[in-house]
Amino acid sequence: MKKTKKEIKPLSGGIYGMKIILLYGQPNTGKTTTFNILNDKLVELGAQEVEEKNPLGKNPKDFKTILKYQGKNIALFSMGDFYWQCRRAIIDYAKCDYLILAYSDKFKWNLKDAIARDSNNCVIAKTSNNIEDTKAIISAIK
Repeated sequence: MKKTKKEIKPLSGGIYGMKIILLYGQPNTGKTTTFNILNDKLVELGAQEVEEKNPLGKNPKDFKTILKYQGKNIALFSMGDFYWQCRRAIIDYAKCDYLILAYSDKFKWNLKDAIARDSNNCVIAKTSNNIEDTKAIISAIK
């Protein structure tokens, strides 16, 4: 029996005007790898660490951090394996200018569509090319 996605209310950065950039895809497609490349690339481009890069969950490569890039606070949260973790990250980082969030599109909660319904946000489908995915995320930061 195929699971159907549950409809949820649109999600946005709330009263602070945070933009959410969501990288979504099936498990084990390189989302966490892309996030590590993204973090390194932003630092290479001059981003400064505001909140130390801290590991998350069971995967030692998953992390959270806040970077200051081009005058904007950008939170990265790579552990999008569960809907509730993603919702919590949206609340925790609401005062940032951007939240870049990974999400495994395997669960019944349709987070991708909820985030996409807010035109301020950006939803990016994971491809097989981590470098191109990194470029797409950086280009969404305006």
